[in-house]
Amino acid sequence: MNLKKKARFRREHEPEIMLYEAATRELKKLLSGKPVPSEKKTYVISETASEQGILIAGIYDLYINLNNRISYILDSRITTL
Repeated sequence: MNLKKKARFRREHEPEIMLYEAATRELKKLLSGKPVPSEKKTYVISETASEQGILIAGIYDLYINLNNRISYILDSRITTL
């Protein structure tokens, strides 16, 4: 990219660039000077967290289902006694 195109690009995208730079500074402050993770790494982390959330929700649904079945069995035993 030649200098004219770079300057024009910078002018056209100045607000987005400033926002990105400010966000990067804030992230560095929050991370106590540690490097900001790459987009790819944060995507993998968020995917893993999402998968864990789905797994936990599935386990909870199984728990509720089993609990309802046990309650039904216990209730039917009490009424037959």
